[in-house]
Amino acid sequence: TCWFSLCIKAFVRQMNITPRSSKDELISNACELVDQQEAVIKTLKGQQTALFYLLGGLTIISLIF
Repeated sequence: TCWFSLCIKAFVRQMNITPRSSKDELISNACELVDQQEAVIKTLKGQQTALFYLLGGLTIISLIF
């Protein structure tokens, strides 16, 4: 929807894609974007795990005291 179109526009600006870009450039830039997204997802999953452990620790402490 709207968010998706904004993402595509940002992708096009970031990767310097023009209507005359070749298929190879498009595929290469798309793969680069996927790699960047994968790195962000891994970071977010690690942060989520840390927050769950913190929440668990705080819950246990609150139950004890």
